[in-house]
Amino acid sequence: MSRIVGRFTLRIDGQAYATKTGATLNLGGVQRNVEKTGYEVNYSEEPMEATFQGAIQLKAGMSLEPLRNLADAVVQVEADTGQTWVIRGAFLTEPLSFSDGSGSEVALNLAGSPAEEVLA
Repeated sequence: MSRIVGRFTLRIDGQAYATKTGATLNLGGVQRNVEKTGYEVNYSEEPMEATFQGAIQLKAGMSLEPLRNLADAVVQVEADTGQTWVIRGAFLTEPLSFSDGSGSEVALNLAGSPAEEVLA
């Protein structure tokens, strides 16, 4: 029986943030677009950014300013299975927003260069 990913830890310029369940990492890379001419089917390629969408909890004493101004950062996405990916040149794609109450969370939407897997 193999272990599967249960949660991510986000490291942004060295600072660790535990993410809430439901975070998504898109590794980026190359997107292939179908190109049709008559009966011939081909493809063209275009580079695609890596993206991370997830949420963290806002805790007492925690400043959001480092995240609010995030640009050209090195982001590591660490899975609890031991796998890690690095997104270089990462930046925030949407202004930070957060909610209060028992389900409180700070939404993070990041993008950057295609993710690179860190191999041990």
